[in-house]
Amino acid sequence: GMYTVMVAAAGRRVVAVDAMLVNLAYVHHSLMVGNTTQYVRLLHNPVSDQRETLFPVLGDLSNQGATWMVPEQLFKEKNMKVLFSGTVHMLQAAGPPINSTTLLDILNFINTDIVVIKMDVEGFEFKVLHTYLINGHPAYYLPYINMEWIHIRTNKDSNCPDLLDMVDALYSASYKPYELPAGQSVPKTMKPIDRANIENIDRDILWAHKDAPALFW
Repeated sequence: GMYTVMVAAAGRRVVAVDAMLVNLAYVHHSLMVGNTTQYVRLLHNPVSDQRETLFPVLGDLSNQGATWMVPEQLFKEKNMKVLFSGTVHMLQAAGPPINSTTLLDILNFINTDIVVIKMDVEGFEFKVLHTYLINGHPAYYLPYINMEWIHIRTNKDSNCPDLLDMVDALYSASYKPYELPAGQSVPKTMKPIDRANIENIDRDILWAHKDAPALFW
C-alpha cells in the first residue's frame, strides 16, 4: 500500500499485487487523491509457485495486515488453530477463495527487463522466489528484493521447509543480504549479513544483486 503510493508519487511506474481486493481499493483511493493513478497497475492475485486456489485467512480479525494464504484443500480439511497474544484462535476466512499467479507470470505482464521487488506475502516468500531463482530467467533483472524474513526462518505453515536451500538459491543467483533498519527511517548505512548468521535474522532483509548499484553500503 504505502510503498506503491510513495513510489508513484516519485513518478515511477508500479505494479501492485494483492490478494485482498479491499487493500487494492484503499491503494486506488490514495492514488486518486494524489493524482498518480497513471503510474500504477493493480493486480488482484495472491502469488505462489503455481496457479492454485487459495483462501485468505486470519486468526485474529483485528489485524488485517496479518492475512495469509492457505491452499483450498488444507483450509477445508483441517480444523486449523493458531496462537495470538497467548490466546488460541480458529482460523477464519478473511475473504472468498482466489486463484494465485506466479512471479514469472507477473514479470511477463509487467513486460520490462528491470524490476525492483518489495514483497510481504506472509510466509509465501519461498514459494514465490525459489522456483524462479533455481530456473533462471535472463530476460529479467531484479537488482533488489526486499522481503520479510521471519516467516521464512520459522517456516510458517510449512511453506519454507528448507531455509538453507532458499539461502543457497539466492546466493547462487548472485544476491547478497543486507539488514534493513527497524521502523521507517532512511538508513545511514545498511550492514551486510554474514551467511553464517542468516538463520538468526528476524528483521526484513534486502537482497541486492552483485551488479546492483550500492545504496547505503
